[in-house]
Amino acid sequence: MRIDELIKDKEDTAAWRNQKRKLIRFLVGAVIVLVSLGVAVILFLNPAKKEQVAAATADQDADVRAVAELMELQQETKALHREVKLLRKQKVSRRRTVASVQPKTRKVFLADSSSTQIILNDSSQGGFSETSFTDSDAYVPTGAVFQAQLITPIKTSVQRSFTMAETTNEFRMDTVRKIPKGSRLIGRSRLNPVLKGVIVEFDTLVLPNGKETRISSLALSRNALPEIDGLFFSNKLETYGTALAFGFLSGFAGAAQQRTGSAFGSVPEVSLENQVLAGLSTASFQVAEDILRDIRNSAVEYVVVPAGEAIFVALTRRYEISQGESDE
Repeated sequence: MRIDELIKDKEDTAAWRNQKRKLIRFLVGAVIVLVSLGVAVILFLNPAKKEQVAAATADQDADVRAVAELMELQQETKALHREVKLLRKQKVSRRRTVASVQPKTRKVFLADSSSTQIILNDSSQGGFSETSFTDSDAYVPTGAVFQAQLITPIKTSVQRSFTMAETTNEFRMDTVRKIPKGSRLIGRSRLNPVLKGVIVEFDTLVLPNGKETRISSLALSRNALPEIDGLFFSNKLETYGTALAFGFLSGFAGAAQQRTGSAFGSVPEVSLENQVLAGLSTASFQVAEDILRDIRNSAVEYVVVPAGEAIFVALTRRYEISQGESDE
């Protein structure tokens, strides 16, 4: 049925009723489809929206925490500024107090190398109180090395000879443990016949204030050897010359004897001259042998070290600082 016929037809006809039913069904179906699409769209978008809301909430929480931390940092900075200002004020007041008290206390401070005595202004007692302490247990440990210079020259043989040196620099480990510059080292030196050097051992240390202390130390060379190098001398050559002269005389006497040929080779002739020469040869050999024996027993060797030679001194035992304390 065409649309113009349907319009002209009455409403109560069967055709019109059928068309209305179809239209209603179409509208209802369209509404159902639209509602279904809307519900589907809502269900699809709802999780994404929740995620966006959660992300936005997390970002907001982070921003809030950052702002809170900044506020706390600002408060701490203000408190720190206040403390710095307070400390500055206290320092200024202390400087003023020290400046006002310094002229009164500067001349009553007493100290020396072994003990400390300080007189303090005690306001609670209305006067001055004395505070003192001593460092009796301080010592310079074994193995400490310091510089010195020979004052006396050394000419040593097997016998021990007197030796004196002086420290050229102050040896300091801290304010208490120290050996002052200008201290005198006194000891003995002896010859090392094997290494041809001088071994020097110091047993006394005289401080610049005149205090004599005990020390156990050994002189070292510039190469850190436990001996001092010097000029080595010996009289063996001139003594050996005498022995060689007698040996030459013995050989000359033996060679000057007259010889004759025999079945056993050349043999000295039996004559008065040969007997005299043979006796001279034997006597010369015995004299030369005796001289060589004396050389081995009494040869003179010595080493000369001039004054002013720079040396190092190593402690072989610890040095007690309390030895140099002044008598009160």
